[in-house]
Amino acid sequence: MPRLTFARLLFLAATATALLLSATRTIAADGPVQVFILAGQSNMVGDGRLGPAETKGTLAYMVQKSDKQDQFKHLVDKNGNWVERDDVWFFQRQTVKKGQAIETVDVAGGLKPGLQGSGDKSRLGPELQFGHVMGDHFDNQVLIIKTAWGGKSLAVDFRPPRAGDPSFELKANKQGVKPEVGKFYRLMMADVRYILDNLEKYFPEYSGQGYEIAGVAWHQGWNDGCNQVYADEYEKNLPLLIEDIRKDLGVANLPVVIGSSGFGGHDPNLPGVRACIKRVVEPAQIAVAKKMSNVSCVETRDFFRPRDQSPTGASYHWNSNAETYFLIGHGMGRAMIQLLQE
Repeated sequence: MPRLTFARLLFLAATATALLLSATRTIAADGPVQVFILAGQSNMVGDGRLGPAETKGTLAYMVQKSDKQDQFKHLVDKNGNWVERDDVWFFQRQTVKKGQAIETVDVAGGLKPGLQGSGDKSRLGPELQFGHVMGDHFDNQVLIIKTAWGGKSLAVDFRPPRAGDPSFELKANKQGVKPEVGKFYRLMMADVRYILDNLEKYFPEYSGQGYEIAGVAWHQGWNDGCNQVYADEYEKNLPLLIEDIRKDLGVANLPVVIGSSGFGGHDPNLPGVRACIKRVVEPAQIAVAKKMSNVSCVETRDFFRPRDQSPTGASYHWNSNAETYFLIGHGMGRAMIQLLQE
């Protein structure tokens, strides 16, 4: 057996220490997947247009032709193709209408533009830049779970359990069907549980490192602004939603970021629904963030872009402006990091 000299022992000790430090770094980098839930209605779903580059306000326009190209350069590679991040995963159970039938399609993969919808109807929402902010911040794998559906209110569709039954009368739709109270709150929880129980199925790269539910981002409000009774309940229902989410996910004081409903920007003369949102819903969102622990509200009015700078005039969808959705995602991402560091 070779003799172990003092120098040899020092070498072995140093090697062992280096290996231990290396293993520690690997464990940290391969630690729990950081899970963020992005919830709400159609503006969390997202209607930001990808192209064409000739149309102001599309993502392609912002990348190729705007004077803000530097803010968006991380979204494309050297050949001008959309970048897909493998360190940020995305999952959403999307509903797709095929003829008269409604089908559920699971969308799972790396973060990239156009994850909402398909083909020439691909869209982007706040998840894109929110995911980039999270991916740049964490060494761990990040997972974005989107649980959002168009045309849904907090007062009825997302009504949290502890809010109880509504005191107002539920009205039937054109088909004579009354909405099911709290249905989309329950769907939100079911979708989150489903993907967390099936990570290996949808993400083969998952290596059993576990996960940590790290935060929730909420962007919703239009449908409550369509009904004064719903709007008047918003400041009461939103804290109950946050409390129930924390309880059902089993994470006390879970960080929550609200993206305010800043449709129309700073225009003081907004009509109809936007006037109700400006007067009641958005102030409620801001107030809830101020009075609740570990909750932040991102003011979005500065992100509004007018019709002449946007692909459409659909004010309820931020005029389909990709820059707006990008900025909302960025703002919510930065606010989330601030909550995580407090």
